[in-house]
Amino acid sequence: WSSDVCSSDLPGCSSLLGALYEHGPFIFADAFAIIVKNKYSWNTKANVLYLESPAQVGFSFMDSKQYPVWNDSMVAELNLKTLKAFFNKWDEYKGRDLYISGESYAGMYVPFLAER
Repeated sequence: WSSDVCSSDLPGCSSLLGALYEHGPFIFADAFAIIVKNKYSWNTKANVLYLESPAQVGFSFMDSKQYPVWNDSMVAELNLKTLKAFFNKWDEYKGRDLYISGESYAGMYVPFLAER
């Protein structure tokens, strides 16, 4: 993976890697040369929302210097704020089952978010 996708300063890689290489509706085949339909895509059975977490990991960013120090608790608060904003904007998804998952360092982010 290139340094543009995985940050060396913060733990984790872009959530788009999972979407584009593992379980999204389309995946890259032959590196980045060909995009094909993923017959095993998760979105055939569920709605999937990918969060870049925390900001400044992967392709995400923040313009604000409001959060100069990152920790797992603060990331959970920002992720909860993001989820609340999502469900306030698209309230047709409220009331549905919600499963939080992740890989790699999300083994820290997920429990902190689920607790909140």
